[in-house]
This record gives sequence, C-alpha cells and structure tokens, in this order.
Amino acid sequence: MNKVEGKIKTIQVQAKLSLLTVEVDTILIEVVVIDTPETSTYLKVGCPIQLMFKEIEVIIGKGNERSNSLENKINGTLKSIQHGDLFSKIIVATAIGELTSIISFHMAIELELKPEDKIMAMIKSTDIMLSA
Repeated sequence: MNKVEGKIKTIQVQAKLSLLTVEVDTILIEVVVIDTPETSTYLKVGCPIQLMFKEIEVIIGKGNERSNSLENKINGTLKSIQHGDLFSKIIVATAIGELTSIISFHMAIELELKPEDKIMAMIKSTDIMLSA
C-alpha cells in the first residue's frame, strides 16, 4: 500500500461526490470521494490528509501515452462529450463497441477533447470484473 501525506487545497462538490485537490509537497493530486464536507468532517480545505492507493493502481508511462504499463489499450474515436460542473462523460466508439469514461472536467478541457478525435481508452486488468 502506498501512503503519502498531504493537505486538502480545494474541494468541489457535485451531488454526493467531491473532487479534491490535495497538495503533497509541491505535487497536486486529484481525488474523487463519495462524500461531501456536509457528510464527512475531514473534508475541509487546509486539513492534513493521508492518501493511500494500492500498488496495482499505479500506471507507469514512458514517453508518449502509448508507452505505459497498461495491458488494455483500445483505440477509438471520440463520439461525444458531455461536460458537467466537475466531470465530463466521454463516449468512445471502438472496435469492441462504445465505451464510456468519466474524467474530471478540467482534464477534458486540458486535453482539448472534441468529437472525432482519435483517442485511446486504457483499462487496467485489475479493474475489470467478470460475469457469466
């Protein structure tokens, strides 16, 4: 288990979700939690906080986004994008069908995503569930 100490810098709330920006040394890390400042007392700007994440959740990249440790890389075309206050819903047309992704609004803007863009959906093998 990875553990790092940080301080909550910003909190944005939408429904029952909060998007936190946590400052760890000079690095800003974004975290989505299913909680709000109204339901959890630890969600306060300036509050010290510990971030924990499993080793299998760390993606390793080198060079461009195509050179990383993810096993599942699926090329596609951005079919549609819907922006909310905090998150953007991305529909990707791929050879295996349409895939949906939810990313932070500001990353969608930073990536300058628009319909018909050629993009890649990446899914960690440890994040896939099976059903018979």
